[in-house]
Amino acid sequence: MDMRAAPARRPVSISWRWWLALLPLVALAHEAHELAHTVTGRLACGSWALRDFGSWSITGCASLLPTVGGPVLSYLLMAISIAGCMRGGGHRAWALALIAAANPLARIITAASGHGDEWQVVHRLLGADTGAIGYVLTLAIVALPAGTAMLVAWRATAGLRARVATYVALMLIAMAITGPGVLLGNRFLHAGVGDQTVAGAPWLVHAVTAAALLGVLLTARGLRVFGVDGPRSRSVAAGR
Repeated sequence: MDMRAAPARRPVSISWRWWLALLPLVALAHEAHELAHTVTGRLACGSWALRDFGSWSITGCASLLPTVGGPVLSYLLMAISIAGCMRGGGHRAWALALIAAANPLARIITAASGHGDEWQVVHRLLGADTGAIGYVLTLAIVALPAGTAMLVAWRATAGLRARVATYVALMLIAMAITGPGVLLGNRFLHAGVGDQTVAGAPWLVHAVTAAALLGVLLTARGLRVFGVDGPRSRSVAAGR
């Protein structure tokens, strides 16, 4: 009796449209994180937290809400993307993009270096001299959601061409975009370009946020699928 092996699919190549759509999503996720600080400052303390492209501050506010607002937003994005990846199927492409945009690796690196919003929260709760306990606690708070997101992202890259390289690129792309972007944006602000503050942020920041949102709306369809499956291999016949 002749038997034919099931056709095997080659790895899927991610299309340039997917990568292009990821760029404004990264920018929007970064801006949403910072915007969460300013909005929660307004809600909790009645005044806008002031921000530029990479930092924020608020005076006369004893609430922790402005500090936790940014991380909570980022971890919410990670939770949504993890759920999408776990559902699989047509959800995997956009969910993996959202994990990359939420920038989990950057949150872990920042916490490990003794900086970041989570570190400030732990200091406020435990006191300035938290020592090793505060350091370990901060890492645990960050590593649980961010590390989970990174692990789920790795599993979601199964079946993609150049899997390791693709995964590394996904974990680094947000830092590669927002790092230089923050420096460049702040240089423009320091030069007086769009530096008038409205609702806690300069006009230039609002313009970038609006541009990122528009970019996401225009390219979102590109995140629905990774690309086109590779050609199927030939069926292999087995002897009698």
